[in-house]
Amino acid sequence: MKPDKNMKLADLMYGHGSKFMCSLSGRFDPGKYPDEPPIQICEMKCGCWIVTDGNNRVGLILKKNPEATIADIPERLLATARFGDWDDEMMDWWNQCAKSFREVMGKRGKNTELDPENETVG
Repeated sequence: MKPDKNMKLADLMYGHGSKFMCSLSGRFDPGKYPDEPPIQICEMKCGCWIVTDGNNRVGLILKKNPEATIADIPERLLATARFGDWDDEMMDWWNQCAKSFREVMGKRGKNTELDPENETVG
């Protein structure tokens, strides 16, 4: 089972414990790096979905379109795993208090919202 295609990317959980840092720039271009691994989205114990690989690419999509959904990721670039199909103990160690992309990308200063016009996300 996969997450709903209408699920907003901003509601996915960010798969790192630290501040959001996007090392990529420009637009998300699925054809630019054909050998790139798929964006991996895994279900957590709570039923939320977390991006375990592909945080930078999800960040690029959200910078241009904060309303983007899972349907905006080409199916060939998306891999999902339901809870129990991946190492949840590793995730508990790595990021015990995961936050949504909406939250981590919005914390650029004191009270800034996710802004698709602003190219610098730190």
